[in-house]
Amino acid sequence: MSWRTGSAMVTVVAAGGCILAHLATPAGATISSLRSSSAPGLSLLHKAADSGIDIVRMPPRPPSPPSPAGPSVSPQPPVAPPPSYPPAAPPAQAQGRLVKATVRVGSQPRTPQRGWLGVQMDGLEPSLMKALAVPAADGVLILEASANGPASQAGLRLGDVIISLDRRPVQFNDLRQRVAAFAPGTEAEFEVWRVAADGDDFLQTLRRFADEGNADAMFRLGRTYAAGLGVARNDTEAVAWYRKASAAGNASASTALAVALIDGRGAGKDPQEGVRLLRAAADKGNTDAMYRLGIVLSEGKVTAKDTAEALRLFTRGAEAGHVPSMLDLALMYNNGEGATADPAKAAQWYKRAADLGSTPGMVNLGFMHQQGKGVERNDITAVALYRRAAAEGNPSGIHNLAAMLDSGRGVARKDPEQAAQLIMQALDLRNEFTFRQMSQNSRAWSPEFRRALQKRLRDAGFYSGKIDGELRDTTVTAISAYMNRAR
Repeated sequence: MSWRTGSAMVTVVAAGGCILAHLATPAGATISSLRSSSAPGLSLLHKAADSGIDIVRMPPRPPSPPSPAGPSVSPQPPVAPPPSYPPAAPPAQAQGRLVKATVRVGSQPRTPQRGWLGVQMDGLEPSLMKALAVPAADGVLILEASANGPASQAGLRLGDVIISLDRRPVQFNDLRQRVAAFAPGTEAEFEVWRVAADGDDFLQTLRRFADEGNADAMFRLGRTYAAGLGVARNDTEAVAWYRKASAAGNASASTALAVALIDGRGAGKDPQEGVRLLRAAADKGNTDAMYRLGIVLSEGKVTAKDTAEALRLFTRGAEAGHVPSMLDLALMYNNGEGATADPAKAAQWYKRAADLGSTPGMVNLGFMHQQGKGVERNDITAVALYRRAAAEGNPSGIHNLAAMLDSGRGVARKDPEQAAQLIMQALDLRNEFTFRQMSQNSRAWSPEFRRALQKRLRDAGFYSGKIDGELRDTTVTAISAYMNRAR
């Protein structure tokens, strides 16, 4: 089963534009209310799990036939119960120490003007904060530090808990934005809490907490094995830890176990048990369980389809601040699934998601402003939203901004040169919607843009033909080679 998540997105193409759909969005679903033959190659995002790319939450829907009238803008895209065992005594606290590190901030690979730390991070559960004796109200756990990345070069590693940046406390939701705001080359002072001599030692600490009955430590170990962070990836071992944590009452572990059982990953397929576990976790208020159960019900593949119940679950999750639920809820209101179509409500939820930093929310809201559906028609607002999403590296935001610059909508003047530069960035991110536009709908783009794109392909070493603005077979071959080149 395909899950929509903040990290994965699906592009749903409507004539003249595209909306980003959540990962769970069924492939091929079109947003008829957003169709417009006048939109210049825009793509709209809809899905939620902002993992950061082309669509927001929802099961991926099959792509519609590519034949938009104008350059399309891509909208953004937002389990049988294991045996129980008696609770163990609370774990003893780990001994740790404060470590200060000066990190020379790097530059993000595709947006070099923005700061980059080179780590994978996650929030830390309160029980683990306490067990690790972290001397702060909040902390951000480093799951992995890229080899030779800025953090790794400064000595930061798996298991370190970041508690301050430049003497200011950190929270998981804002740390990435704070780092991105640094100019590359800036020196930033980090304070971390370290309880282990190395990554292996940290995992042993987690195992000790788990053996002492800490369900959050069990769940964290399951996620570690599922992702292969600090250990070899092992789905079977991940499921074993999810089962233990679920039996100990951890709703997040029940949700992860449910997904594994529905997908048959690390355990035999058991979709009925997976759905049962999702329902139980959702009843406990777990927003991720609500979201995933909503996806299951909206798709109707492993259980009876119930779009009204899916809408109710997405609403509960969205009202609790769960961004992927906001994105799928907006998509359902936009498409009239589970309720009467209500573009205004769709726009409201996209705005809520965008305000929380969701790039698919930004792209989809921008597309709605461009079309005047549910909100005031305003190309300037649309461009501002596309710029925000593009600055975060969202391929659909990059594509849509290029379309606006080429057409001159919402900007002071047309800029086909910058539009070509942005399309090269979208191709570098392997945005399939962009490739389809260039290979099948290039006449909707200006001749100046097409010539600029050919020049950039030539300068990159992929095109040697005439700079004539005709994107025929040789140019399309160059575009394909550039997009699919080895990285």
